[in-house]
Amino acid sequence: MAAVTGGSWSVSATIVLSVASQSCAPLLQQVVMTNSVIPKTSLVFAEQLVYLIGGFVLSGFECIRPAAYVAFLPAAVCFVITNIFTLQAVNALGAPQFALLNQLCLIGTALLQRALCGRRRTPLEWLALCQLVLAMCVFMHLNQPEEDNSGTTKPQAPDAAPRDLMKGLLYMAVVVPMSSIATVLMESQLKRSPATPFAAQMHQLSFFQAVFAFSFAAYEGFGLTVTNWSTLAGVLVVVCGARGSLSGLTVKVLDAVFNQIVCLFSILISYFVSVFGFGEIFKPVVLVQMMVIIMSVLLFVLAPKDPVGDGSAEKKYE
Repeated sequence: MAAVTGGSWSVSATIVLSVASQSCAPLLQQVVMTNSVIPKTSLVFAEQLVYLIGGFVLSGFECIRPAAYVAFLPAAVCFVITNIFTLQAVNALGAPQFALLNQLCLIGTALLQRALCGRRRTPLEWLALCQLVLAMCVFMHLNQPEEDNSGTTKPQAPDAAPRDLMKGLLYMAVVVPMSSIATVLMESQLKRSPATPFAAQMHQLSFFQAVFAFSFAAYEGFGLTVTNWSTLAGVLVVVCGARGSLSGLTVKVLDAVFNQIVCLFSILISYFVSVFGFGEIFKPVVLVQMMVIIMSVLLFVLAPKDPVGDGSAEKKYE
């Protein structure tokens, strides 16, 4: 009983820390990107170095396994493609519309778990997931940019990229499946070797991602990064590294769908921080929608699980 209790406490602590890091990272990114000219590719490369070097420091030479690097390569390639098309999708759609469509990753991840890993879910679980996605879409829609008195949205900044709905939808058609595939592939590799230290697995996962990130950062040049690097940028890299590590640990301990749900909670917390910390206008109807989201999560967590589906998934991971 004590072991079970200790395990449940560690899982709870992982979830809480993951929600906190995923809530703080976007706010820090906004501050750094607003007040600095450091290229995003350099920040991505620095984050990958956190996993690469941190994994080596914590696990030693045990993490250096070429076969494991290759095993994580498909997931790494999918993550790189996701990052590239995410940037294009945000530029074409804008951050609010991107966040709205990105909720489809939750259903995509669940479907891929069923197709690739044999993870079966009960009808009640599928109902809860669909309700959760719809609730998040409504929540994001309620937080779209305000319209002015003439009925048009506020003008974009002079340096903002022009919006293109069709291009944005095409980019999202790549982002959603690639993000889901990357997460499910990562989950299968993390659980295939449960005895391997998690730090070593993060090192192995980030190896090829660091190679790709270095090539992109080198293409843009490191001059601006070196001259404009700040303490806040370093804090951002550390927080992003903690976010990625805790997200991976959540996937390994629980599964990819639970990790997606944790991401949704971080969006809610970021909203409250924006309201009370940055003066964003609070809408009472949003509070009602948040209650629907929380009820959907509780329905999914408390719904009876399919014992056949759980057993088959575990066998595949072993």
